[in-house]
Amino acid sequence: MWKTCEDRLAHWLPHSRCGTPTAQVSATAEACARPALLALLLALKYVPVVPNVLLFWLAFVLTRPFGATAGDLLTKPTTMGGLDLGTAGSSAVLLAVLFGLMGWAHLQERRNTLATASIS
Repeated sequence: MWKTCEDRLAHWLPHSRCGTPTAQVSATAEACARPALLALLLALKYVPVVPNVLLFWLAFVLTRPFGATAGDLLTKPTTMGGLDLGTAGSSAVLLAVLFGLMGWAHLQERRNTLATASIS
């Protein structure tokens, strides 16, 4: 259905056409707007009146395209700018990243637990 990132972007930005200056400006604006919105959500995390559930769902919606882009990068052939790992290879990479992040979070939690135990 969609062959390029610009095709996907044009689908979500109906007034732009792929290959036109409007599409290029829109892609640049989108590339800047998404991290800015995520930074705003991070700042709102420290505002007590903003519900954490709302922040979670907004962050969830904003980060969904990152997963699709990462999947495309891992599975696309090298001639199309990807890493050509295939489905099994990309699954292995994502599983390794998942376990790595879980291990890091576990170590951080243990450090915090040990630090609070030594204080009290």
